[in-house]
Amino acid sequence: MSIVVSDTSPIRALAHLDLLGILPELFGEVLVPSAVARELLSDNLWISSIDATQVAGLRIVDTTAFPASLSGIEKLDPGEAAAIALALELQATVLMDESFGREVAGRLGLTVTGTLVVLLLAKQFQKITEVRPLVDRLRAEMNFFVAPPLYQQILKLAGETAQ
Repeated sequence: MSIVVSDTSPIRALAHLDLLGILPELFGEVLVPSAVARELLSDNLWISSIDATQVAGLRIVDTTAFPASLSGIEKLDPGEAAAIALALELQATVLMDESFGREVAGRLGLTVTGTLVVLLLAKQFQKITEVRPLVDRLRAEMNFFVAPPLYQQILKLAGETAQ
């Protein structure tokens, strides 16, 4: 099983859906940079704070400094930068939803996945029965952006249709 490092938004999204427990079921232990753990402690418009030290399957890890010479680093928030730095250090998969962070991670050669793929995997491994209602909840309740073509693609991959 590969090493997985998570940014803030997938943890918040899965917590909102009461599905945080699927992360260790799908990936084993998930590493969380300390900067992400600090971000999770802040209240958010859609979800209250999350203490990562209290979530089974998450392990908080201090990260090395992110190389300042890398293009785009100044536009990343501290959690995204720390997740990418740790993933680079460990040659891990990074779990991230924000498009610019995903772009930076991809340019650096990292494997990037996100909440929607986690939901697809959860369905594939029969941890959930449907993807569509969960994605619809994220969109409606958390203002989680999913471009219409991606929404259709996710539903198709899940063997579901849009309503």
